[in-house]
Amino acid sequence: MLHFIFFDFIKKRYGIEENTKFKGKDAKYVWRVSETFNTTIENWKPYKDILNIKISHKSYPGCGRMYASMKKQWFSKQDINEFLDKWLLRGKFR
Repeated sequence: MLHFIFFDFIKKRYGIEENTKFKGKDAKYVWRVSETFNTTIENWKPYKDILNIKISHKSYPGCGRMYASMKKQWFSKQDINEFLDKWLLRGKFR
């Protein structure tokens, strides 16, 4: 469900879809951001508490460095706009 919310949000806020290409990024960049974002949120205690989740999720394969950075950013400040701006407004897309 988190994926649907994520992609709906970035479509409305940024006009970005799953297949949007970013200059200088791999073709699956938006998908990698979504997977890593989901893992970050799923490992956040308030989210786990609401859903009564007891397990810890590992980062999406190949996104370890991105996950470490996202986790640090999110745990420092929970501002979804600022958070995703960093990952989706870095460079010109399309």
